[in-house]
Amino acid sequence: MIRSILVFFNKIKGFLLGIAFVFVLFSFLLNASYTIQLRYQNEELENKIFELENMLLSAEEDLELANTDVHIHKVATERLGLVKTGELPVNVIVENKEEEAEEMEPNQEQKKKFEVYLTEWYRELTNLFN
Repeated sequence: MIRSILVFFNKIKGFLLGIAFVFVLFSFLLNASYTIQLRYQNEELENKIFELENMLLSAEEDLELANTDVHIHKVATERLGLVKTGELPVNVIVENKEEEAEEMEPNQEQKKKFEVYLTEWYRELTNLFN
């Protein structure tokens, strides 16, 4: 009985070696594809870390800038409309030229022409002394 089993295994020895070879090759290819996938994910994560570190540095610089007196004064005057003691607040209103032309009365047209004349006069005066 044992002899017949050994004879049977000798006959299928090549087949068993082929199956073992295919199994080892499949395991190798599976491992290689998994390794490639992990390297790709690692590269993506390193790029993400680099971007986040840059964002962190930028945020730290913004924080340092926000803590300066110059920035605090700028925000207080521009956004909040605060002024220092003794300063006169000036509000600059920028209007759309088309709306301004439609709503302009005859008296305002004369004022506008006068402002243009003064602007040209001032430019000529500046050129004269420079």
